[in-house]
Amino acid sequence: MKDEFTEYLKKLYRQYQASLGIQKVDYQKMKNNALFCAWLKDLEQQIKIYRKTLFEHKISQSDIKLELEKGVFDTIASTSSPVTLLTNYSRTFDNQFKDLDSRRIVKGKLKEGPYGGVAITLKNNPITICINSNLNYSDTSYVVSENPYNPEKTIRDLMFCQENGLNTCLGMFGKIKDHDRTQKLEILDNYATINDGIRVDKTIEGTYVSFVKTKAR
Repeated sequence: MKDEFTEYLKKLYRQYQASLGIQKVDYQKMKNNALFCAWLKDLEQQIKIYRKTLFEHKISQSDIKLELEKGVFDTIASTSSPVTLLTNYSRTFDNQFKDLDSRRIVKGKLKEGPYGGVAITLKNNPITICINSNLNYSDTSYVVSENPYNPEKTIRDLMFCQENGLNTCLGMFGKIKDHDRTQKLEILDNYATINDGIRVDKTIEGTYVSFVKTKAR
């Protein structure tokens, strides 16, 4: 748990440093860093704004069926939404709302579902989770990711889901003054171009929100 949580915090710390325009990250300064803690707290407010913007554009919490590669501090899925989270940082959720949490939080790999759609083969487990086969697929269901740690891998996974019958949504958000804003929005530009997606951009209370919705193929 400790190593997994530390690795997760490093991912977020790298994003925090990128927002400041710092390329060479010194993880020794991560521990007991008051500014990083403040950034994490502000991230919570940004997520609320992002959720609200998604809802305004017809992606509610109940529409999110699968979220890729997030942890306890940066998931957009609420504890009451019946979503599956596919992440290497599942243990970061261990002490969060154990009795109330309806989310399924798993480690595994994406593959084609037995009846279409997408399935997850769980790590060190023979069980397979199916995410919306073509037999019960809803046009309002989405696979989502936002502010990805590894954009290339996340985009590959989203495109795999799209090619197997699922809608996708890739998002970016942060403070308007962030140094990495342009770079993050360029990633969205490319994603929208190759997937013929619908691009949404909004700014509110010093926070920018951008995402691209794509329809299943």
